[in-house]
Amino acid sequence: MLILISLIYVAITVLTLLPFTYLVGAYERRINVEELMKELVTLEKRISSISPEKEKKLRTLKSRYSKVRKRVMFFMMLGLFSLWIAILVAIILARLCIYALFKYLGVPPFIHSPISIPFISFDHNLNDAILIMAIIIAYYPFHIKYSGLYKLRR
Repeated sequence: MLILISLIYVAITVLTLLPFTYLVGAYERRINVEELMKELVTLEKRISSISPEKEKKLRTLKSRYSKVRKRVMFFMMLGLFSLWIAILVAIILARLCIYALFKYLGVPPFIHSPISIPFISFDHNLNDAILIMAIIIAYYPFHIKYSGLYKLRR
């Protein structure tokens, strides 16, 4: 029964996180973050090399730099918020499915913990948030790769 509960948590959490990852990845392909990062570097170099006397050109370049930077920051925040929303939805869906399934089966939907550890076990039952956090930690590198967030490090 313990393996069944764990597999349900894993399957529902991963299936909930996948669409959010692919949506962020689709947005990354649409705005082409790699090109935006290259453009930021070139704009930064051009701004630093222009003399202050050419104030109209400098103002134009600074305006373009701030627009491109805002697009990159929006993408970064979108990746962060989408992951948090996905985590909250995954927790809710996993708990609802576990409770519904085990109410139907007539057994308690808790994972028995052999030892009592503060914050990890509650009334000799394993806290399911710890299991979901472990799944998310294992899923995070996949999310970074397929959502395109790894391109921000370059």
